[in-house]
Amino acid sequence: MDRCKANSSDPGRKVIRLNVHGIAAELCCTLPGIRQMIADLFAPLLVSEWPDGFAPIEGLVEEYDADVVARHVSPQADRVAVFGDYAELWRDGERCWLIDEGWGLTEINLLKRSWRSWILPQSDMNPIRTVEQAVIWPMSQVMMARGLALTPAASIVHKGRGVLILSPFSLEPELSMLLAAGHGLISQRWTAIREEEGRAVLLQMPGRVERSPIPQLRSRAKNAFTMGPAQTEWVDLSIGASSVCHYAWCDMVLVVEPGRRALPRMTMLTGASAAATVRRAWPMPDIGHMHRQAQLSTKLGQSAGVFQIELSRDPRALMRLLEQIPVELTSRHKLQPSLHVRDGRNVAV
Repeated sequence: MDRCKANSSDPGRKVIRLNVHGIAAELCCTLPGIRQMIADLFAPLLVSEWPDGFAPIEGLVEEYDADVVARHVSPQADRVAVFGDYAELWRDGERCWLIDEGWGLTEINLLKRSWRSWILPQSDMNPIRTVEQAVIWPMSQVMMARGLALTPAASIVHKGRGVLILSPFSLEPELSMLLAAGHGLISQRWTAIREEEGRAVLLQMPGRVERSPIPQLRSRAKNAFTMGPAQTEWVDLSIGASSVCHYAWCDMVLVVEPGRRALPRMTMLTGASAAATVRRAWPMPDIGHMHRQAQLSTKLGQSAGVFQIELSRDPRALMRLLEQIPVELTSRHKLQPSLHVRDGRNVAV
């Protein structure tokens, strides 16, 4: 991969150097707007140089060029996964390609510890989501081989217990409520996970979370059919927060069911059911030969307390459910029979 020779201490330059929990990463971006967004998003991780002996993983982000892309995509690649209606994952040996009609595609070379992303000139995707797909997603796959997993999941500290939350939708209302109540925030969008001393530790990653607008009547609209789509914004909940945490042992994993219900509900899972549920809900696919993502999700299902939850539209529901979990239930050595919590009442089954 061609290096862009520049000093990364200036976010306006082409090269951005990051220290991601001890792993060096060098990002080269030829698109000024995207480069500035990457520098702003990863500001706490920016470094000017690394100590001697550090071998960085490398990433390149540039504008989509059909001729260049054609030379990089293997005709022998096989499709191994489909994500939604527009994204596909292809693979040929140590190289993988994530192709998404919404923003572009990325090529990951696991052997060379590098990736290369091409962004469409007129991307349909939100810029922050584009950065996630073009930078964070491939970087997470390369870093997994070095023992660090970057997972699109929020993580908090509740009464001294580290909690990883796997949710298919934004938890900005719940996270804001937890912060207001004085509970700790580790990561709001992506969480770094590393195994230490046989346990998983949740590590802070900078990021932003999507905030949806409050539903309201549009009395000034002349015609209902003239109403435009609701606009969302991305906010950094850690700004001004006094209870931001850098790390915590993973004591609990919450698996949030799709959609919001009339009443919140929580079920405690044990044994094989807990491990299988975490594995099914794990948001990162395995693209390497070592199945490291599956191994990590299985270990979390075995070592942490696992709870399957349904959330309502009341942002206080998650905090109320967490309050119902006794401290001893998060120890895998003291697990009780399956526990259901509905509307504040506990029922052992």
